[in-house]
Amino acid sequence: MESLDTLKLMHALHQCERTAAHNRQNGRSKIYAFLDFDGVINVFYPPGSPQYEHLVQLSKQNVPFQFSDEDCLKRLSSLCLDYDINLIISSSWRYSGLAYCQDYLVKGGLDQNVKVTGMTSDVIGKTREELILQYLQEHPDYSGFLILDDMSMPHLSKYLVHCDSMHGYDEKQDKKARQILQDQRLFPITQK
Repeated sequence: MESLDTLKLMHALHQCERTAAHNRQNGRSKIYAFLDFDGVINVFYPPGSPQYEHLVQLSKQNVPFQFSDEDCLKRLSSLCLDYDINLIISSSWRYSGLAYCQDYLVKGGLDQNVKVTGMTSDVIGKTREELILQYLQEHPDYSGFLILDDMSMPHLSKYLVHCDSMHGYDEKQDKKARQILQDQRLFPITQK
């Protein structure tokens, strides 16, 4: 038998899916992508890899650097611009504020034209899945959504691009993100 929490999550997800379908039928085309930082754009390179050694050299030279991977952010920029996506920060980095997160992303290589428009709430005791569904319920203007995270989300797996923290948002994950959007009947803006 399913737990009450699981039933609540599944009910909330079903409502969110109906909202997205209704909005698509009425011509709305707003897409939300929930973005985690660590393990998605901040890649944990294995010791000895060229990327890891490059960061070691920078730290020895006291050169300020970001943890973000420029290639991951370029790939993310392309996805967001192709589909006119609104990024929603679901990472714990959101505690630093939206302006800080926007600045961090742009300094790391995110295209300045990408819309970083919100953050999930910081309700203590709720899972990331619950916070994402809460955001969708509070902002019912979307026609689709996806999640970019290195955390497992069993109830939202249909919408999850599950990144490996050693590779982040790589080409394989980009292909999966585009497939998730296509499965929701969402296409690049050049194909509309």
